[in-house]
Amino acid sequence: MLPLLDALKEADNPQHLDAQKQFVKGGEYPDMQFVILRELGMSKEDCIKLMEMDGSRDGTRLLIAYWKGDAQAFQKARESLAKSRRTQMSAMFKIMGAYLNAQLLQLPEVTPPDLKPEGETQIDVLVRDAIKKTGRPAMNLR
Repeated sequence: MLPLLDALKEADNPQHLDAQKQFVKGGEYPDMQFVILRELGMSKEDCIKLMEMDGSRDGTRLLIAYWKGDAQAFQKARESLAKSRRTQMSAMFKIMGAYLNAQLLQLPEVTPPDLKPEGETQIDVLVRDAIKKTGRPAMNLR
């Protein structure tokens, strides 16, 4: 599929239709399809049209709902994925689903708390000091 990526984003390319068909065949990995489409810089409308060519999978429906901004359909597809017997796809989409859900609902970014006790030296400083002490590269600190 990689040689067809340019044809995928250029509608006037003679291989455009073939590129679309090949891309949709990769429906087993909608998370990868999402990343590729985002990196190609395709419009939301083009992404929706392309993914609707095979909108039967839960992962594909999740992406379509995201691009349409349909929070209700997104949640429905996400719940369906969570119940999926295809655990590998469900596991991949747990992370991506949470990320897209936060974007779709415009949830504020949560900053994790610093669990380091006050006054303790940060790990990167400890590692640098250990490297300086031994005079060895970081991988040979034994």
